[in-house]
Amino acid sequence: MESRTMKKEEKKKNFGRAFCMVAIYIIIITVLCVAFQHYLYSPMRVIGDSMNPALSSGDILLVSESAYKEAEPGRFDLIVFKYKYDIHTRYIKRVIGLPGETVEIKDNTIYINGEELKEYYGYYDSEKKMDDYAAYTLRTDEYFVLGDNREHSVDSRSGDVGPGERDMIIGRAAFRLWPFKAVGSLKYQ
Repeated sequence: MESRTMKKEEKKKNFGRAFCMVAIYIIIITVLCVAFQHYLYSPMRVIGDSMNPALSSGDILLVSESAYKEAEPGRFDLIVFKYKYDIHTRYIKRVIGLPGETVEIKDNTIYINGEELKEYYGYYDSEKKMDDYAAYTLRTDEYFVLGDNREHSVDSRSGDVGPGERDMIIGRAAFRLWPFKAVGSLKYQ
């Protein structure tokens, strides 16, 4: 009888230890996931066709939130930023103009400080390309961003978005998780 009671007590102790271990593992994993998302990478789903062909609607990306802690965005980086009228809405666009530069679009050509920008990211699906955009000199905290699918992008050319301010930038699109056929780094996209 005593042995049976001891076995029951031992089972209770083992169950209690196992339960505590599982609870500790869940807490540790949760903390690591939150820290990973908050300090390193956060997931983002692309909605819309403004970044075609580099990114497609439905793509799932990892955004490096630490990419610009020590550095500034560079020309042609794919950045994610908050929409100025709703900070919960995030946009992804390509950096074209850097702080202090003068950006102008004339006759379907982008000019930076009066010189034609050599770029191969812009995509057009018809003869009409871009409307002209009067010369604009970016402030020291502004970036001029465009979607790659220039005819179907709401970007710095629009009064709704305008030049993006540095403090609205969340991070750099770093890695595509989905679809599986396109999984990989976005460094050269």
